[in-house]
Amino acid sequence: MYDNYARWIAGSTLTAAKLLVSEPSSGDSDAEDDIKNYDAVINWEGGRHHALRDRCSGFCYVQDVVLGIDHLRRHGQPRIPTATPRKPRIMYLDLDVHFGDAPAAAFKHPYRYSSPMTASQKRQPRPTVMTLSIHHQSPGFFPSTPDADLTLCTTSTPCTVSIPLHRGASAPTYAHIWRTCIEPLRTAFQPDYVVLLLGMDALAGDALVDGAANWLTSGVGGVDWCVEQAMKWGVKLMVLGGGGYDRANTARGWAVVTSRLLDRPIPDDVPTHDYWPEYSPSFQMHVESTAAKDENDPAYLEHVQREIGGVAERIKEIFSS
Repeated sequence: MYDNYARWIAGSTLTAAKLLVSEPSSGDSDAEDDIKNYDAVINWEGGRHHALRDRCSGFCYVQDVVLGIDHLRRHGQPRIPTATPRKPRIMYLDLDVHFGDAPAAAFKHPYRYSSPMTASQKRQPRPTVMTLSIHHQSPGFFPSTPDADLTLCTTSTPCTVSIPLHRGASAPTYAHIWRTCIEPLRTAFQPDYVVLLLGMDALAGDALVDGAANWLTSGVGGVDWCVEQAMKWGVKLMVLGGGGYDRANTARGWAVVTSRLLDRPIPDDVPTHDYWPEYSPSFQMHVESTAAKDENDPAYLEHVQREIGGVAERIKEIFSS
């Protein structure tokens, strides 16, 4: 059973990637409609971002994220044609509460860069994938690895980026990180495709992670707002699921994001259905904040902004030389 399930997950993410890179359909046949070109795709069952090449890890037993990105890398096209042909660039943005360790390891560029770059480094192949993970980090929190530490501006691999957050990360913290870190990195890298992993375990009230984050579905800095910002980039977008261990809140997050991507507003009242009691006590589509303190104080956020700003400058140097 698990072998079949792994094939379904991997196959669904690969199908999503194929729909982003397929040629626009010509004609009216149903067969051609099935492969028409899409600007955004969703696979909520995808996003198994801990499975490694040789073993299962963190509830994940197939690395569909890497397979999907690799398909975009091999078969995609630059968003804007250039005089000199180049490979497409894919930005992987992981907002799960856990560090996206497997994609980071899979796409860590084999070449190293100093600052300023040496003459030989300027002749090296450029990275085609940038991985960016915004996640919780504390002693013993999975996955416990030095790679989950904050990426410093002195890094030799500036296209592999980790931004750890302290406990209780709230919507204002996510908004700050988006504006001061994600946007500069995206501007520097100029991706042709974005793979956005939305782990709903970062939402407020997820008991499994016990207050590691206090993210919301709505409002500035919430899940809906973040997806809206990504849509403004005007690049092809693949949205994947990931963690989420409060069933009602995960369903809320998925519904809100699907509504945003389809531009079909939904009412805030949860409709009556078989699982309606699980949405107690609010019975609203939005997720309510908990009383958890946001420990990401201004001093820490300024430190993160300074280091990641330096990383963004390093990426600009790589692609401008």
